[in-house]
Amino acid sequence: MKEKAVAEIYGVGGRYVFNAKTDQLTDTSNDKVIELGLNESRLLSLLISHRGDVISREQILEEVWLKRGLVVDETSVNQTVSLLRKVLDDNVKEQAYIKTVTKMGYMLTPGIVITEISEDAKAESSGRFYRKPAVIKMFGAIFFGVLFALLLSSFLTEHAPEMNVQPYTDITLDNVDLIMYKDADVSKELSPVIEKCLHYVLDKYPKKISKVLVSARDKRSISLLFLDQNLTSFSFKIYLSSTKTLEDNECRTF
Repeated sequence: MKEKAVAEIYGVGGRYVFNAKTDQLTDTSNDKVIELGLNESRLLSLLISHRGDVISREQILEEVWLKRGLVVDETSVNQTVSLLRKVLDDNVKEQAYIKTVTKMGYMLTPGIVITEISEDAKAESSGRFYRKPAVIKMFGAIFFGVLFALLLSSFLTEHAPEMNVQPYTDITLDNVDLIMYKDADVSKELSPVIEKCLHYVLDKYPKKISKVLVSARDKRSISLLFLDQNLTSFSFKIYLSSTKTLEDNECRTF
């Protein structure tokens, strides 16, 4: 059984983003950030690093507890697997993410896609905008959905005054209108990262961008919706690492 290279951040099954350093699991269907217990985080890391292989209960005991100097029985394995399934919206009947292999142990359910971003690959993956249809569909459905559809509809029907948006003035770009939702709280602290990512996209892609909608739920993630002169659009989601200063964050999507 060969252990896969260890990364800091993983995309799990097209729905979750797991930060192995901060023990945080983000559900991209609602942007909810779940603080994992150390046991659940170590178990998820173990399942991911040994994906494709069955992990014995003895190995789980060793990796999750014994290496921290803790001695527990197999009841703790059962409880931790159950808790991890719960946060992954999984259960013992469906086993959508964690599969029980009778008399052998557990494994990541075959077919679950894991996307890893390692420090070595950071330069290559930074700022990458994934154009695969499945990823674009996921970004659109999860992060923008009905609100952005309504926004585009408003543009198409030329009723800009009726839209619930206002100019975003923290950054100024030539020939590009920056807008935000009215009463939205986009922190000024995020301006350097937003500006860097705006320039990245505008320099990288040849489309003539006319408007950009800037949105940020909190200081952990930023959403940018780019509209060209024909009112077609694409989205760009930026996750910010809590272990770095804002200035050190790079334009990277999952």
